[in-house]
Amino acid sequence: MKKFLYTVIILSMLLSLGVGGAIAAPTKNVGINVLLTEPLTDALRVELAKFGPITSEIADLNAVTLRMDLSQLEALKALPFVSAANPDAERKGIPIYQVPAETTDFSDGLNTWNLDAINVTDFGTTDRQVEFDGAGVYVAVLDTGLVDTWRSYFPAERIAVEYAKAFGGGGGENGAISEPTNKWEHDQNSHGTHVTSTILGYQYFSVAGPVKINGVAPMPVQFLTTANWK
Repeated sequence: MKKFLYTVIILSMLLSLGVGGAIAAPTKNVGINVLLTEPLTDALRVELAKFGPITSEIADLNAVTLRMDLSQLEALKALPFVSAANPDAERKGIPIYQVPAETTDFSDGLNTWNLDAINVTDFGTTDRQVEFDGAGVYVAVLDTGLVDTWRSYFPAERIAVEYAKAFGGGGGENGAISEPTNKWEHDQNSHGTHVTSTILGYQYFSVAGPVKINGVAPMPVQFLTTANWK
Protein backbone atom coordinates (compact mmCIF):
# COMPACT_ATOMS: atom_id res chain seq x y z
CA MET A 1 0.00 0.00 0.00
CA LYS A 2 2.88 2.37 0.89
CA LYS A 3 4.61 1.58 -2.43
CA PHE A 4 1.42 2.51 -4.29
CA LEU A 5 1.14 5.79 -2.39
CA TYR A 6 4.78 6.66 -3.11
CA THR A 7 4.19 6.00 -6.80
CA VAL A 8 1.16 8.29 -6.87
CA ILE A 9 3.09 11.04 -5.07
CA ILE A 10 6.07 10.83 -7.46
CA LEU A 11 3.79 10.84 -10.52
CA SER A 12 1.96 13.89 -9.16
CA MET A 13 5.27 15.70 -8.68
CA LEU A 14 6.37 14.93 -12.26
CA LEU A 15 3.10 16.22 -13.64
CA SER A 16 3.36 19.41 -11.59
CA LEU A 17 6.88 19.97 -13.01
CA GLY A 18 5.59 19.61 -16.54
CA VAL A 19 7.43 16.39 -17.30
CA GLY A 20 4.23 14.59 -18.11
CA GLY A 21 3.26 17.40 -20.51
CA ALA A 22 6.57 17.06 -22.35
CA ILE A 23 6.10 13.36 -22.75
CA ALA A 24 2.56 13.73 -24.07
CA ALA A 25 3.31 16.64 -26.45
CA PRO A 26 1.73 15.88 -29.82
CA THR A 27 3.83 15.79 -32.98
CA LYS A 28 2.86 17.44 -36.25
CA ASN A 29 3.07 14.80 -38.94
CA VAL A 30 3.16 16.45 -42.37
CA GLY A 31 4.16 15.79 -45.96
CA ILE A 32 7.72 16.82 -46.82
CA ASN A 33 9.10 17.29 -50.34
CA VAL A 34 12.77 16.33 -50.51
CA LEU A 35 15.21 17.13 -53.32
CA LEU A 36 18.31 14.94 -53.32
CA THR A 37 21.81 15.71 -54.57
CA GLU A 38 22.09 12.30 -56.21
CA PRO A 39 19.89 9.46 -57.51
CA LEU A 40 17.91 7.58 -54.88
CA THR A 41 19.45 4.27 -53.78
CA ASP A 42 18.44 1.58 -51.32
CA ALA A 43 20.97 2.94 -48.84
CA LEU A 44 19.45 6.42 -49.06
CA ARG A 45 15.97 4.96 -48.67
CA VAL A 46 17.05 3.40 -45.39
CA GLU A 47 18.38 6.73 -44.12
CA LEU A 48 15.29 8.66 -45.20
CA ALA A 49 12.97 6.07 -43.69
CA LYS A 50 14.41 6.91 -40.27
CA PHE A 51 12.45 10.18 -40.48
CA GLY A 52 9.22 8.68 -41.79
CA PRO A 53 7.73 6.55 -44.58
CA ILE A 54 8.56 7.49 -48.17
CA THR A 55 5.22 8.20 -49.84
CA SER A 56 6.43 8.73 -53.41
CA GLU A 57 9.59 8.80 -55.54
CA ILE A 58 10.31 11.01 -58.56
CA ALA A 59 13.38 9.49 -60.18
CA ASP A 60 13.72 12.08 -62.96
CA LEU A 61 14.10 14.85 -60.37
CA ASN A 62 16.04 12.91 -57.73
CA ALA A 63 13.19 13.71 -55.37
CA VAL A 64 10.98 11.94 -52.83
CA THR A 65 8.11 12.83 -50.53
CA LEU A 66 8.02 11.79 -46.89
CA ARG A 67 5.49 11.76 -44.10
CA MET A 68 7.29 12.83 -40.95
CA ASP A 69 7.37 14.87 -37.76
CA LEU A 70 7.88 18.53 -38.70
CA SER A 71 10.20 19.02 -35.74
CA GLN A 72 12.78 16.81 -37.50
CA LEU A 73 12.88 18.94 -40.65
CA GLU A 74 16.18 20.69 -39.87
CA ALA A 75 17.84 17.35 -39.13
CA LEU A 76 16.63 16.06 -42.49
CA LYS A 77 18.00 19.12 -44.28
CA ALA A 78 21.38 18.56 -42.62
CA LEU A 79 21.88 15.21 -44.34
CA PRO A 80 24.72 15.45 -46.90
CA PHE A 81 22.62 13.98 -49.72
CA VAL A 82 19.66 16.33 -49.20
CA SER A 83 19.70 19.46 -51.36
CA ALA A 84 16.41 20.91 -50.08
CA ALA A 85 13.39 19.87 -48.04
CA ASN A 86 10.14 21.75 -47.58
CA PRO A 87 6.74 20.92 -46.06
CA ASP A 88 3.61 20.84 -48.19
CA ALA A 89 2.16 24.33 -48.50
CA GLU A 90 -1.48 24.96 -47.69
CA ARG A 91 -3.53 26.32 -50.59
CA LYS A 92 -6.90 28.01 -50.20
CA GLY A 93 -9.21 28.72 -53.10
CA ILE A 94 -10.48 32.24 -53.65
CA PRO A 95 -13.31 33.61 -55.80
CA ILE A 96 -12.34 34.07 -59.44
CA TYR A 97 -11.53 37.69 -60.13
CA GLN A 98 -13.45 38.95 -63.18
CA VAL A 99 -12.27 41.70 -65.49
CA PRO A 100 -14.82 44.53 -65.21
CA ALA A 101 -16.95 45.40 -68.23
CA GLU A 102 -15.48 48.89 -68.50
CA THR A 103 -12.04 47.39 -69.16
CA THR A 104 -12.50 47.17 -72.93
CA ASP A 105 -9.27 48.70 -74.14
CA PHE A 106 -5.87 47.06 -73.65
CA SER A 107 -4.06 49.34 -76.13
CA ASP A 108 -2.46 51.29 -73.27
CA GLY A 109 -1.28 48.13 -71.54
CA LEU A 110 2.28 46.91 -71.12
CA ASN A 111 4.06 45.72 -74.25
CA THR A 112 5.52 42.23 -74.37
CA TRP A 113 8.46 40.80 -76.30
CA ASN A 114 6.31 38.90 -78.81
CA LEU A 115 4.47 42.05 -79.95
CA ASP A 116 7.79 43.85 -80.19
CA ALA A 117 9.12 41.01 -82.36
CA ILE A 118 6.45 41.67 -85.00
CA ASN A 119 6.77 45.47 -84.69
CA VAL A 120 3.32 46.05 -83.23
CA THR A 121 4.69 47.64 -80.06
CA ASP A 122 7.95 48.92 -78.70
CA PHE A 123 9.08 46.67 -75.88
CA GLY A 124 9.43 48.38 -72.51
CA THR A 125 7.06 51.24 -73.39
CA THR A 126 3.33 51.73 -73.94
CA ASP A 127 3.87 52.97 -77.52
CA ARG A 128 2.17 51.13 -80.38
CA GLN A 129 4.05 51.09 -83.69
CA VAL A 130 1.01 50.45 -85.93
CA GLU A 131 -2.21 52.40 -86.47
CA PHE A 132 -4.42 49.32 -86.79
CA ASP A 133 -6.00 48.41 -83.47
CA GLY A 134 -8.87 46.12 -84.57
CA ALA A 135 -11.61 48.74 -84.17
CA GLY A 136 -14.75 47.94 -86.17
CA VAL A 137 -13.91 44.29 -86.90
CA TYR A 138 -14.76 40.87 -85.52
CA VAL A 139 -11.97 38.41 -84.82
CA ALA A 140 -12.53 34.64 -85.00
CA VAL A 141 -10.15 32.16 -83.43
CA LEU A 142 -10.12 28.49 -84.42
CA ASP A 143 -8.07 26.90 -81.69
CA THR A 144 -8.39 24.87 -78.49
CA GLY A 145 -10.86 27.22 -76.81
CA LEU A 146 -10.41 29.04 -73.51
CA VAL A 147 -9.47 27.87 -70.02
CA ASP A 148 -12.07 27.80 -67.24
CA THR A 149 -10.77 31.03 -65.72
CA TRP A 150 -10.84 33.09 -68.94
CA ARG A 151 -13.04 35.73 -67.29
CA SER A 152 -10.07 36.54 -65.07
CA TYR A 153 -8.18 37.77 -68.15
CA PHE A 154 -10.75 38.98 -70.70
CA PRO A 155 -13.93 41.06 -70.22
CA ALA A 156 -16.91 38.74 -70.71
CA GLU A 157 -18.55 41.42 -72.90
CA ARG A 158 -15.73 41.10 -75.43
CA ILE A 159 -16.18 37.36 -75.94
CA ALA A 160 -19.05 36.33 -78.24
CA VAL A 161 -20.09 33.30 -76.21
CA GLU A 162 -23.26 32.87 -78.28
CA TYR A 163 -21.14 31.71 -81.21
CA ALA A 164 -18.55 29.74 -79.26
CA LYS A 165 -18.57 25.98 -79.63
CA ALA A 166 -16.40 22.91 -79.45
CA PHE A 167 -16.08 20.04 -81.89
CA GLY A 168 -15.25 16.47 -80.97
CA GLY A 169 -14.81 13.22 -82.81
CA GLY A 170 -13.62 13.29 -86.41
CA GLY A 171 -11.54 10.55 -87.94
CA GLY A 172 -11.68 11.62 -91.59
CA GLU A 173 -14.83 11.16 -93.63
CA ASN A 174 -15.93 8.14 -91.60
CA GLY A 175 -16.00 9.82 -88.18
CA ALA A 176 -18.95 11.39 -86.41
CA ILE A 177 -18.57 15.01 -85.32
CA SER A 178 -20.06 16.05 -81.98
CA GLU A 179 -20.57 19.53 -80.53
CA PRO A 180 -20.33 19.18 -76.72
CA THR A 181 -21.89 22.08 -74.84
CA ASN A 182 -19.53 24.55 -73.17
CA LYS A 183 -16.46 22.42 -73.73
CA TRP A 184 -14.89 25.39 -75.48
CA GLU A 185 -14.43 27.15 -72.12
CA HIS A 186 -13.01 24.14 -70.31
CA ASP A 187 -9.82 23.80 -72.34
CA GLN A 188 -6.88 22.06 -70.67
CA ASN A 189 -4.34 22.87 -73.39
CA SER A 190 -4.20 26.67 -72.94
CA HIS A 191 -3.04 27.34 -76.51
CA GLY A 192 -6.33 28.99 -77.49
CA THR A 193 -6.13 31.26 -74.45
CA HIS A 194 -2.56 32.19 -75.34
CA VAL A 195 -3.51 33.07 -78.93
CA THR A 196 -6.53 35.04 -77.74
CA SER A 197 -4.40 37.05 -75.32
CA THR A 198 -1.88 37.87 -78.07
CA ILE A 199 -4.63 39.25 -80.31
CA LEU A 200 -6.86 40.99 -77.77
CA GLY A 201 -4.49 41.69 -74.91
CA TYR A 202 -5.50 40.78 -71.38
CA GLN A 203 -5.55 41.75 -67.74
CA TYR A 204 -4.30 39.86 -64.73
CA PHE A 205 -4.62 40.69 -61.06
CA SER A 206 -1.37 41.13 -59.13
CA VAL A 207 -0.76 41.93 -55.47
CA ALA A 208 -0.36 45.58 -56.46
CA GLY A 209 -3.63 45.58 -58.42
CA PRO A 210 -4.82 44.92 -61.99
CA VAL A 211 -2.22 44.92 -64.78
CA LYS A 212 -3.14 45.35 -68.45
CA ILE A 213 -1.16 43.79 -71.32
CA ASN A 214 -1.34 45.13 -74.87
CA GLY A 215 -2.59 43.09 -77.81
CA VAL A 216 -2.28 43.10 -81.62
CA ALA A 217 -5.96 44.09 -82.07
CA PRO A 218 -7.15 45.33 -78.68
CA MET A 219 -10.16 47.29 -79.94
CA PRO A 220 -12.45 45.03 -82.04
CA VAL A 221 -16.23 45.42 -81.92
CA GLN A 222 -16.52 42.02 -80.30
CA PHE A 223 -13.66 39.72 -80.08
CA LEU A 224 -14.18 36.03 -80.13
CA THR A 225 -16.07 33.49 -82.14
CA THR A 226 -14.31 30.50 -80.69
CA ALA A 227 -14.23 27.06 -82.23
CA ASN A 228 -12.52 24.46 -80.11
CA TRP A 229 -11.31 21.97 -82.70
CA LYS A 230 -10.67 18.68 -80.95
